[in-house]
Order: sequence, then structure tokens, then C-alpha cells
Amino acid sequence: NPMHLYGDYYNYVYASIHFMSWDKIEPIIADCTKALKNLKTGPYTDDSDRILFDLSFFLKLEHALLQGKVDCIPTILNKVEEEFVHIKEDLDELYFLHYNYNFAYAHFMIGSYEKAQEYLVILHNSPILKSRKDYLGATHILNLFTHYELKNFDYLSYQLKNTKQLLQRQECLYGFEEKAITLLAKLYKAKTEKEKTVILEYHQIVFDDLAQQVWEIDAFERFNIQYWLKQKSENTATCQKKERANS
Repeated sequence: NPMHLYGDYYNYVYASIHFMSWDKIEPIIADCTKALKNLKTGPYTDDSDRILFDLSFFLKLEHALLQGKVDCIPTILNKVEEEFVHIKEDLDELYFLHYNYNFAYAHFMIGSYEKAQEYLVILHNSPILKSRKDYLGATHILNLFTHYELKNFDYLSYQLKNTKQLLQRQECLYGFEEKAITLLAKLYKAKTEKEKTVILEYHQIVFDDLAQQVWEIDAFERFNIQYWLKQKSENTATCQKKERANS
């Protein structure tokens, strides 16, 4: 059945981006694209432009995000955003959230925090966000970390509590979200690089332990906080060396 064949390939592609190298995924995408083009009728043909965008462009970005290949993201992201313009109208609720969140996350990971904030504002202003608790939690957590990077500490001083209360009300405050809020609550108040180092090292252990819980996998895939903690620890160590050299 051509429709079943396409559906199996599409599921295979989305599973493979979690654990396979890109050179092994590309032939699967090619087979999936061929199977899609062989369909004459059915639900997939109505959404074929978006699916081809996924297969041709977006999946490479998603693979880089899932695999932590941050150095590859800027080049991929530019092309994906160019192509997104052609399909962004009339997206269904899931893909509206999926694309806009991942664009925000990609910009966050490469340090373009202002651009990340633009996508986060789109998400926050949409009533669709409350329809999916996974994206609701991820969006609010990423928003807090983006404001931390932008050094909007006055904003964080009240928004950390507000976000925790909102996620509690929406029943999507789990271990990842609660520990992430606690981390930022301590980190933005730290006065010295040494104090930051202690906080970061402690929370590296906390999140390494939390990552072993299967029910937290989705949260870690939406935000690789372990990578972020590692980068922050390295930056803080460099700052400490400069402080000692200047003292």
C-alpha cells in the first residue's frame, strides 16, 4: 500500500534523527520523499508542501539540535528559515508550535538571543500554546533562560515565580522544569564567578541524575540543558582565571 509505505518511511525518518548520523539518514529521506511523490490521493497529499519542507530542510536542523551539533546550526538555520516563509501560513496547531519553538531553541543555542526572543513572543502571543503542555512548559523555560542570557535580571526576579505558578496551574511543572527554575533563581543572584561555578557544578549533577528518568526524556530533547551547563561552566572557569590574573 503506497500510503502505508510512505507512513512507515516517515516514522522511520523521525526515529532515526535521534540516534543515526546524517549521512545514514539522507538515503532514508530520499526513499521517503520518493514514496510521498508516488502518492496520488490521501491526507498526505494535502500537506505535501509542508512535508517536503520537513524532509528537504527542517529535519537537518532538528537532527543538529537533537545531536548537539551546535557548530552546524547557523548555516542550516539560515536556509531553513528562508524556506519556512513558503509554508508558515495555515499550519495546524502542532506544527505551528513545533517549528516556532525549534527556531527559538536553535537561535538560543547559537547565542542569537534577541532572535530567539522573537519566536518566543510569537508562541506566547498564540492561544494555541496552552493546547500542548509539553510545548507550554518548554517555551516558558526557554524564555527564562533567554532572559538570563540577555541579563534581564529584573525581569527574572519576578518572572521565575510567575512561571513556576503558571506551570503548576497548568499541571506541567515536572522535575526538569522545577530544577531549571531553581537553577536560574540561584544563578542570576550569584555575585562572583566562584559562586556561579559552585551552582553550575551542583546542577550538572542534578540534571545528569534527572536525565536517567525516562519520563523526563522529552524535556531534555526540547532543551539540552546539560550542554548549556557545560558551556557555562567552561566560560565561568575562564572568567575565574582572568580574575585571578588581574588580582
